[in-house]
Amino acid sequence: MAVFDPHQVHREFPERWSRFIRSHYSDLRHVQDRFHVSERTARKWWKGESGAGGGYVAIAVNDHPVAAPRMLFAAE
Repeated sequence: MAVFDPHQVHREFPERWSRFIRSHYSDLRHVQDRFHVSERTARKWWKGESGAGGGYVAIAVNDHPVAAPRMLFAAE
């Protein structure tokens, strides 16, 4: 079993977030509507250029209570 390294998760979070939203939301507009973010923010998330803050992660966990923690925080 892999050991959870929070520093590694932090470094990888933009890519983890991008994989998660691309897997669970149909397109940029869906991301904008669900998270109430700008087109620019949705695009940056989609491309993996930035990750989301805690409040947005909470929305994702509420929407996908099993998949979000696995994809976003699991040790790999």
